[in-house]
Amino acid sequence: KILILSNPYPRQLDLIDVDLSKKKKQILFLSNIIYSKGIFTFLDASLQLLSSDKNVSIRIAGVPMSDEFMSKVDVKLKFDKYYGDLKVKFGDRIKYLGGVLGDIKNELFNESSIFILPTFYTSEALPISIIESMRLGNAIITTEHNYLPHIVQKQMGFIVKKNSSSAIAERVIELFNNHTLLHSMQLYNIQKAIDDYSPANYERGLNLL
Repeated sequence: KILILSNPYPRQLDLIDVDLSKKKKQILFLSNIIYSKGIFTFLDASLQLLSSDKNVSIRIAGVPMSDEFMSKVDVKLKFDKYYGDLKVKFGDRIKYLGGVLGDIKNELFNESSIFILPTFYTSEALPISIIESMRLGNAIITTEHNYLPHIVQKQMGFIVKKNSSSAIAERVIELFNNHTLLHSMQLYNIQKAIDDYSPANYERGLNLL
């Protein structure tokens, strides 16, 4: 007997009050800082977004790591240069927080409005960060890569082409200019996460085995 179970979000997320009216005009990248996770595409999009709207803020979390495209040392050097230039130009509107866990990570998800993962990571499947961001009320922007177009439905957010910072920026602007659309995606994602990725749902699946 074969039963496919998706990883659940952490149980403590069900204890967090998600108030969409208190969310900031904030975009979050939370992943390992890896070339193929699309960090540099994200930073290019960040420059466009911070330049076009003075109310937008960017938060980045994760630690540099290597992949088949770039070593950890080279990733860190390139990231530090990109981020440093953005920091000089935009100040606290962009913040890199390093690796985050627990309450700090959950607060980042809870205060942000849009979660972006422009990945083309070879073995990408369904990142737990997408599930966590859904449960805490974020619209999703990710890439046309592996299974992601089959997972992220149009009610949840947008699928964009890989390595396209302009496509990311366009979709973010669309969402921030259309509060009704953004709000509907956020609400849908909260319920979708509860219905499909809750710890209780995972335990029910285990009991069927």
